[in-house]
Amino acid sequence: MTLAFSVLCYAVAFAPSLAIFVKIVSHDALRVILFFLGSFFWLLSILLSGAIALVSPTIPAVIISALLQEAARAGYYLLLHRAQRDLEKVATGRFSSLKSSLNQRHVLAVVVGLGFGVTAALLMLVNVLADYSGHGVVGLPASVSEIAKNLPIKLTKEDAGFPLKYSISQSILILDHIAWNIVLWDGCHNRANNLTRNWIFGIASPVFLHVLNNIISLGKDHIGAFVILCQVVVFALSSVHAYVVVKNPAQFRGVASNEAHTD
Repeated sequence: MTLAFSVLCYAVAFAPSLAIFVKIVSHDALRVILFFLGSFFWLLSILLSGAIALVSPTIPAVIISALLQEAARAGYYLLLHRAQRDLEKVATGRFSSLKSSLNQRHVLAVVVGLGFGVTAALLMLVNVLADYSGHGVVGLPASVSEIAKNLPIKLTKEDAGFPLKYSISQSILILDHIAWNIVLWDGCHNRANNLTRNWIFGIASPVFLHVLNNIISLGKDHIGAFVILCQVVVFALSSVHAYVVVKNPAQFRGVASNEAHTD
């Protein structure tokens, strides 16, 4: 039963991202590579944030983690932007589809954001569900004072739904990463090509929302209904901004000519 419950939690957390991966990523080799490279950049940011937390324990780890993840996201864009011109030169013959893939910047932002989000959710969820996938163990709850003092993690019967709630939270986080990547990459694109003066808002918005999302997790009710509701609000704000970035053509007047000149 515990194994089936763990599989259910994984399905809840990763079903939306799996559908996006199959629909957008799986049929294109370049997108698959960029997806896994996004995972690598996220791991680098977490490694660096862990090193900073080890050296300076007084610095809030959740804030540093969010800032470094967004810095890694921006660094990924700069790397891809600098490499795009050289990649397009070799995009001939059987590699001609490479050029069209590189020009779909919002699609690539979705792919990379998915890589960030899936890796983040997987590493945060796997440890939570590891203890639930084995055989059931008969024991007393942590509400018994004689036993609670010996338990490193004090779970009670009210925490029975914690894995499922946490899975829902991670599913939202993956979608957040996709929206943040679209918005931040658009801000970086506008800055690199001098397309608009509002590029700073596109960069600051996902950084602020990411930090806010991490701070929400510090609440006393770590993963209750209120926390999930707050995460839904953050996701709604992120997705609306991403939708405006992709669908508002007035914001990108002159983009085509500038892109042709700069790329």
